[in-house]
Amino acid sequence: MGENTREKQRYTALDLITFIEEMEESIGKAYEVLEEKFSCTTDCTGCQFCETFADDTVHVPDWAKLEAGYSADTKFFFAVMSETKQIVLEPAEHTHDLGDVSENMQQRLADFGICLGELNESLMKDEVIYEE
Repeated sequence: MGENTREKQRYTALDLITFIEEMEESIGKAYEVLEEKFSCTTDCTGCQFCETFADDTVHVPDWAKLEAGYSADTKFFFAVMSETKQIVLEPAEHTHDLGDVSENMQQRLADFGICLGELNESLMKDEVIYEE
């Protein structure tokens, strides 16, 4: 078996503390940017984005996507065919949405005052919201 020639990184306690402080500062800045862009002023009650996001959420299991010939990461939306009274799932044009964000993180964002519906719209558009 070959020997790993890469040297291990070594960190002191101060190195790790400094790293944590730098990360906390960056994370704080990221929350500020999200809050500035997607702030909810009234817990999203009556928010057009949040109301439609909750209604339009569709989860299709990976096995069903694969069996239908789609990749597991394909997003779907539904359409109602009024004349036949059928609900049809169709592949979405977007590649990301709030479904890509863990429920735990969604809750943290909501607790921070982020409008999840508006955030979802931005994710679907793959919108750049911050530049340095």
